[in-house]
Amino acid sequence: MEFLDGTWKKEVTSWEALLGEELLDQEVVLEGAVHSIRNMGDVAFVILRRREGLFQTVFENEKANLSIHDLKEAMTLRVKGILNAEERAPHGREIRIREIEILSQPAEPMPLAIDKWKLNTSLEAKLNLRPIALRNIQERSKFKIQEALTRAFRDYLYENGFTEIHTPKIGARGAEGGANLFKFSYFHKPAVLAQSPQFYKQMMVGVFDRVFETGPVFRAEKHNTKRHLNEYTSLDFEMGYIDSFEEIMAMETGFLQYAVALLQKDYAKELQILKVQLPKVDKIPAVRFDKAKELVSEKYNRKIR
Repeated sequence: MEFLDGTWKKEVTSWEALLGEELLDQEVVLEGAVHSIRNMGDVAFVILRRREGLFQTVFENEKANLSIHDLKEAMTLRVKGILNAEERAPHGREIRIREIEILSQPAEPMPLAIDKWKLNTSLEAKLNLRPIALRNIQERSKFKIQEALTRAFRDYLYENGFTEIHTPKIGARGAEGGANLFKFSYFHKPAVLAQSPQFYKQMMVGVFDRVFETGPVFRAEKHNTKRHLNEYTSLDFEMGYIDSFEEIMAMETGFLQYAVALLQKDYAKELQILKVQLPKVDKIPAVRFDKAKELVSEKYNRKIR
């Protein structure tokens, strides 16, 4: 009888090893989707897309086991070849192909030019063809930024003694009034989609003192657009034994500083792709509401009401 130990040995070379020095001029194996093909005649550049990014492979007609005409965009491949240093290639590396195995192929040509740096098409087209559009490098980078923010929220609150909870999204009543509720029948009884985890957070503060949740909330806001933000991911926390609301402000400031630092450290590539300029959060002004009204009154010469 064999026993599993939670590990799996793969022939495929890791991304870190591809970018390192040890395997240069040696045979490596890479799996990925064909992002683009630039056929130059005797030589073609086949760019493979992986979760880590794009990797350049070089196809030479007389050295590969297939014809370049057998390859199409959106195919998934396993390629074997020699790893070379090439400063003009992404990451300064390329693989000179010796053998190609086709893992899967598309039934028809791609409806969008996802290999372009920017997906020059309408929002409507992007949403209608979402699984395809998100393969564009710029489009998918947005999801890495989303990952960074939720990761920062979780990690920061864990470090500050919070317990993560998962609250029901189907309820009998709304948490914040009934004007924007999604109502439906739940086993022949009236129910609503959760507007907020507020009641559950308050309940669990009596259990753990500090709790948080990252999850969807639903708002049936009336709108005139074909698509609307009626479901979004909410970052919620609740804490007990506080001295004042200013302690909540301090916690929120700490999270923002933690999130920006994480983005700079681990997501610099995505920030660069999207041309995002991060705000400075080392000092965030705190202004009382009555003082804010005075400032507005002075600047715009309006009476305070």
